[in-house]
Amino acid sequence: TGPRRHHRPRPARDARMTATVTSSSRPSSIVRAPAAPATSTAAPRSMHKGSTLFHALNGAPLPAWLERVLAVPNLGNEYLPWVLAAVAIAALFGGRRWRGTVVLGAIAVGITDPVCHHVIKELIAEPRPCAVLEGVQLRASRCPTSYSFPSSHAANVAAAVTVMAMRHPLTSPWAIGLVCLAGLARIRAGVHGPVDVLAGALIGAALAGAVVAAAGARVRLARTV
Repeated sequence: TGPRRHHRPRPARDARMTATVTSSSRPSSIVRAPAAPATSTAAPRSMHKGSTLFHALNGAPLPAWLERVLAVPNLGNEYLPWVLAAVAIAALFGGRRWRGTVVLGAIAVGITDPVCHHVIKELIAEPRPCAVLEGVQLRASRCPTSYSFPSSHAANVAAAVTVMAMRHPLTSPWAIGLVCLAGLARIRAGVHGPVDVLAGALIGAALAGAVVAAAGARVRLARTV
């Protein structure tokens, strides 16, 4: 007899099918984690975005003397003594009408400033251009953390000079020039956009007009009594 051959046993087909069914029927121990919610990296919406006028006014080269003039409204309380000195001169040497103008101007600014700063700014909640735009030339000491719309500087200046122009019409060109300088200064500083200063000027002028009209109505009423 010849040598015996050893044959490797083949696994049974049925056993192979059974193992396949058993393994596929087991619950898998791998649990897929739910997909993480996509985080939005979009910048906050702002009325300043896409404003070519802002970038033109903020970055355009200006004469050195005009830059120095525009820096004055951005000095904070450093220019306050000059304002108080001008008010004192008008009150002391301007006569009765100018003294009334100083009083009405103070009332108009006293109404305009809190309305803009504490009411409208908080309602609109518009961020500063220096906080949301790229390429802003910041000429202020820092980018303010308060909201942008409307410009309280422009509103207060407009309120004061509107009272002056309404009671002394010959000063109207000076009043318009001061409002324009104040608005441009805030844009040059990078802390306000054109919409901010325009809205602030309109609000200040409207409130000042209401103050002057109310004062005039009160005087007329006193004369008829």
